[in-house]
Amino acid sequence: MLDRHRPAASTVTTLMNRRSEGERVLSMRDDVNRFLTGYLVWSGKAQGTRDGYLIDISQFMDFMEGKYDGQIETSEVSRQDIEDFLTYLKTCHHLAPASICRKLAALKSFFTYATDHGLTAVNPAGSIRSPRRPQRLPIYLTSGEIDRLAAGAANDTIRAVIWTLYYSGMRVGEVVNLVLGDVDFATNLITIRQAKGGKERVVPLNTKLAAILQAYLEHTRAKVRSCAFFATKSGKISTHYIANCIDRAAKVAGLQKKVSPHTLRHSFATGLYQRGVGLQEIATLLGHASLQTTTIYTHLSPWQLSRAVELL
Repeated sequence: MLDRHRPAASTVTTLMNRRSEGERVLSMRDDVNRFLTGYLVWSGKAQGTRDGYLIDISQFMDFMEGKYDGQIETSEVSRQDIEDFLTYLKTCHHLAPASICRKLAALKSFFTYATDHGLTAVNPAGSIRSPRRPQRLPIYLTSGEIDRLAAGAANDTIRAVIWTLYYSGMRVGEVVNLVLGDVDFATNLITIRQAKGGKERVVPLNTKLAAILQAYLEHTRAKVRSCAFFATKSGKISTHYIANCIDRAAKVAGLQKKVSPHTLRHSFATGLYQRGVGLQEIATLLGHASLQTTTIYTHLSPWQLSRAVELL
């Protein structure tokens, strides 16, 4: 067993006293379970966020139990343990910086909770910096490529989903959670009740999209019994189903880009920016909590650069 960088002596003494008195000391897995099923639910975190935290924190606990040959307690985790875990992810699993940042964010969230609730005296993840991530320009489609993608869709439901993702900028998880009453054709508004972070927001319904969705409801959706807006005879469709269908549609269309549901969200934001819409408006439409997140769409296309130099 590896020698361990131990927590503060006072914490160890407290744990030893509790054990000698016969008190059951909860393991980190017990604490994580309460964090995921209690605290995160109470704080309104989306199911997708909770599922991601479960995967990331469970991987850390597996690493720790393998390293120290047994279950651990939250108060026993040190900064060195977390740094060893991040090194393990990079060298053994060859994870990209973005994936490592996500796992570290999950640990930071849990240990902040643990510190606030007296499960550990010191937050071992608090001062660890996230690895620098290379800035990549988002992949987006032109309006012509969007037309080809929609034409390559396997059915009318997926075609309607493609246009909804593109004309609204919604996340795929937000689209699959729409119910019939969320799209208001009288006011031309879409209410997103299960947005990221558990927040609700309202986005405008594009006129072209309104016509597409009304036709979908009249001709395709009318045959389906489900409260979900996008559904087949089998019921509500999943994000996985949409992603697979969009990937196949891109191949049918002969697109030379890797296309996912999020590509359409990028295309929505990029198209707005290239047409002169301000970053604040785009951030609001996308539901970004920080304007900094939206700045990735300030990249310029070759035709914009060509037009700029012709001004001389």
